[in-house]
Amino acid sequence: MEQQARTILKGQEGRLENYPDLRQRISQHIRETQRHAETVRGCLERRKPNLRPSLAQVLRDA
Repeated sequence: MEQQARTILKGQEGRLENYPDLRQRISQHIRETQRHAETVRGCLERRKPNLRPSLAQVLRDA
């Protein structure tokens, strides 16, 4: 989900050249989204031995 959000936000960021304040906020949100994705991935990796096979597959595909 974070990957999709980041892709959408990057597209918006590129179209906001005439709105520097909004572009700055979108850029900040992209960084926050990336950090969140890394945090979630780390949590899931630590729990990986206890995950069901279907969830482990989702992690591999992410």
